[in-house]
Amino acid sequence: MAKPGITARIPWEDRWNAPTVEALLKDHKESHAKAFNSFLEGASKFEGVALSIAWHGEAWKWAIEFNLPHAGLGGKEADQMSMAYIVPRPETPEVAIPLAPSFLEVLPMRRINRFVREPIRSARQAVDVHWGLFTPSAQTEVDHLLDLFKRKHKWIALTHPLPSQA
Repeated sequence: MAKPGITARIPWEDRWNAPTVEALLKDHKESHAKAFNSFLEGASKFEGVALSIAWHGEAWKWAIEFNLPHAGLGGKEADQMSMAYIVPRPETPEVAIPLAPSFLEVLPMRRINRFVREPIRSARQAVDVHWGLFTPSAQTEVDHLLDLFKRKHKWIALTHPLPSQA
């Protein structure tokens, strides 16, 4: 009986070897790859936003995180400092944006594009955080997501000023 061959794991699934951003996004459909690269580029331009790659267990595996580092914050407030995550799942890559209820109260839902509004309305809630999940495949969808990202960034800056702004 022949021995089964060793198959290489895709970077997203290989828990023991931290991948690069490029490795995580290289095996996606062209439309998704362009959209996620555009989101990466746009989100990285906001003041104070730090990009990192972290293992998030079996569900998300390796994910790209966008955070606003704040000294001295913890608990629920630390969740609010997480701006977004790119989950580069090969079948259905997505952008996950944690949304605090206090942010949702000030969000002008009627003026937000349907691509963003509908996932927010149907977002799952876990520990007082609503998780908006989006799968952009066109530049216009990325633009709408970056608008939500911008609104969240501005809201965090107003409610929890960065150390340089305090």
